[in-house]
Amino acid sequence: MDDGSTDDSLAVCKRYESDSRVVVIHQENGGVSSARNTGLVCVSGDFLGFMDADDVAHPQMFEQLHHALVSTNSDISMCQMIYGGGDFDAVTCPSILQLNGREFYKRFFGRSEHAFGYRVVWNKLYRNIGNNSFAFRSDVHGEDIDFLIRKRACITKVAYIDTPLIFYRVRNDSLSHSSPSLAKIIEDDITFLSYFSADEEVTPLFMQKAWMEIFSVLYQSQHTAEADKVRNLYLEWRMACKESRMNISLAFWKRILIKIIASYPHLYRFYLFLRNKRMLSF
Repeated sequence: MDDGSTDDSLAVCKRYESDSRVVVIHQENGGVSSARNTGLVCVSGDFLGFMDADDVAHPQMFEQLHHALVSTNSDISMCQMIYGGGDFDAVTCPSILQLNGREFYKRFFGRSEHAFGYRVVWNKLYRNIGNNSFAFRSDVHGEDIDFLIRKRACITKVAYIDTPLIFYRVRNDSLSHSSPSLAKIIEDDITFLSYFSADEEVTPLFMQKAWMEIFSVLYQSQHTAEADKVRNLYLEWRMACKESRMNISLAFWKRILIKIIASYPHLYRFYLFLRNKRMLSF
């Protein structure tokens, strides 16, 4: 897939066109979501995987992902990732951990340092979803998160390879290195809220992550140029939660904690202190 590259990427791709397994697609630059959507429309195989231009995959990554997916009869398979670059270790018989959908999304919405690996699309292999029903959105910053949230009904069984098979390289000019505005984080959470229902099993996991994320944004935005915009979006978030009654999915004590922090924002620092000391699980 060549998304309007300005170097010799297209010429390099065309060298492989003699291989019947390779199809080269060229389009004017439209961004990562546009490129992936073009691929989704064109794909015809039984399995689907994504690769970003700035990452490096182990030569056996998709082979191992395919084996894990098929041998466990899972909906998706995924592997560990490593920041940076270097040499991969030899892969012989990696261990495979099986997760159900709730376990996957508990890690997806969790605070673990490994949560990022669950929220991206490029360290995974999927059973073919080559249609527009799961098209990537270009109007959200977290397009990978958005995609995987909307796909959750199809993710009931996950095969997790406990071995790093891809290097996640972050360049200064890469999209993944650019930080969203603080306001954009709340805008995304408001969008994601519309995907859930109050009685859904994973809704509390999303609500917990979103509320703490939004309090963090409020705290960080103080005395910044977008402070007023963040505050208005926060009020929009609160209204959306009230109208959808999503907060009732959270445990009572968590709803009380949210009300306290919302009423006394300066207590957010104390909340962080308790959480960092592992005195709070929320």
